[in-house]
Amino acid sequence: MSDTGVCVLAFKCPGLLRYTAYRCKQLSDTSIIAVASHCPLLQKVHVGNQDKLTDEGLKQLGSKCRELKDIHFGQCYKISDEGMIVIAKGCLKLQRIYMQENKLVSTYIIFVFLILFLTFIIP
Repeated sequence: MSDTGVCVLAFKCPGLLRYTAYRCKQLSDTSIIAVASHCPLLQKVHVGNQDKLTDEGLKQLGSKCRELKDIHFGQCYKISDEGMIVIAKGCLKLQRIYMQENKLVSTYIIFVFLILFLTFIIP
């Protein structure tokens, strides 16, 4: 799979609900940005173990994919608190978050998600 292939898939499948690209190390932000831009109904994203995914990709997901319920970003070493904050603010339907060995993501993010969740549940 290449960025070009994912871009074509995203363009041709705007109703895509799940996107999984686990251990596809050749994919970059270009792929996740294309999916976020063309597939607003996306509910599940599993992109663990990707060296080229950065906060730019997460920002696009957080701002364009408001239906996200399940995300998996394990071993994506270039994502940080900055990208996760955009996910937290934009994806209020999140039910499951999986993160492992994300060295640039701090425990602060747990509190961000908790505060946003409580604010959403208890106005």
